[in-house]
Amino acid sequence: MVLLAACGQGSPSNAPQDDGAVRERDVRFDTSDGLTLTGRLFGRGKVGVTLTHMFPADATSWYPAARRLARAGYMAVAFNFRGYATSEGDKEIGKT
Repeated sequence: MVLLAACGQGSPSNAPQDDGAVRERDVRFDTSDGLTLTGRLFGRGKVGVTLTHMFPADATSWYPAARRLARAGYMAVAFNFRGYATSEGDKEIGKT
């Protein structure tokens, strides 16, 4: 599943120079039932993109694409579902 979420309109207005360097940092999200999910945030753009991994991969599968998006002026976040990488909880494959 891929979820793309835009937080603005049009093209990003603050596209950085393409010097290859991308600002990135680890992030954590608390769930309503008390678990912590982990991910990585890339870039500083005003338009955001959320990258969700597929089975059996984790968020690292999106890191190259997230860096390309950040170099193009977007902010991108790749996160791990429950039970993947350092996200807490159990994998619930196929459960809705």
